[in-house]
Amino acid sequence: MSAPYDPSARSAQEAQGTPMPPDYQGISGPRTWHTSRYGQVPHTGPLTSAHEEIPFVDFPGIAVTSTGVHTPAGSIPLHQARFFLADRTWTTRSTPGWAIALAIGGFFVLTFFSLLFLLAKEERTTGYVDVTVTGAGVSYTSSVPVRDARILAEINSRWAYAQQLAGRA
Repeated sequence: MSAPYDPSARSAQEAQGTPMPPDYQGISGPRTWHTSRYGQVPHTGPLTSAHEEIPFVDFPGIAVTSTGVHTPAGSIPLHQARFFLADRTWTTRSTPGWAIALAIGGFFVLTFFSLLFLLAKEERTTGYVDVTVTGAGVSYTSSVPVRDARILAEINSRWAYAQQLAGRA
């Protein structure tokens, strides 16, 4: 059996934090990650005690643990936390540049068939999502940038899970 995890026994490299993996840069940009024997754990500002809790769900500036919600504005007991989501994203459909280039270039070779490239469409989702947590006299809103539909779906699932955790407490 190994010795219990001691957060004060981190190396100097870990204490400074390492950059987040590229997959999460659009969701939690300003955070740093510390590596422990439990894997990568996001380090949040309010959790500074010797017994840091591992967040179940996190947004930029918001960490939901088994006992409460920790934000830069203060901590909220989990059973008093209420989560709100404001979706401020938009989706546009357009003809991609490569299709226009192939239609123009192919016009001299196959006149009619090259115009079929103009039927290609791509969707782009941009904007941001506001995640707000309130309770126990504390309110905090975090704006999360969204660059594609997958990030939007992940934020929605994190928000639903945070609501579910607060409802069970």
